[in-house]
Amino acid sequence: MNDFFKINLQDLKDGNTKTIDASISPSFMEIEEKDLIFKKNIQIKGKYYLTNDHLIINLNVETEPQIRCKVCNELTAITIAIKNFYHAEPLSDIKNNSFDYKKILRETILLEIPSYVECNDGNCPQRKIISKYLKKPTNEDYYPFTKL
Repeated sequence: MNDFFKINLQDLKDGNTKTIDASISPSFMEIEEKDLIFKKNIQIKGKYYLTNDHLIINLNVETEPQIRCKVCNELTAITIAIKNFYHAEPLSDIKNNSFDYKKILRETILLEIPSYVECNDGNCPQRKIISKYLKKPTNEDYYPFTKL
């Protein structure tokens, strides 16, 4: 599995463009948390090629992690779709004519996960139960920055 993420620069020397079209296990993410779970495979499509002094990686990534609803605290699946992600790596930084993009992909996916979600497309059934504990806005509330 680790070889999947390695790009051999020798394969690209003659101006070749290589494509990626894979469904891979989320185990490479190395996530072991109870509040963030990846069960489904991660879909990766894209290409990589060389320019004069950079390796260019262009990816489209789709995955479906599960995180806890901010209202009911139940796990809820969300769709993460990263379209047209580009990464340029200077050739001078690549050693042994091999580049591993696993860390870059992992970081890109993790950065797209929202801090919180609400199940049922933002309409958690438990919201009605907790609404009586939430403060309702009144005309007497003071918002000092509204007239800036």
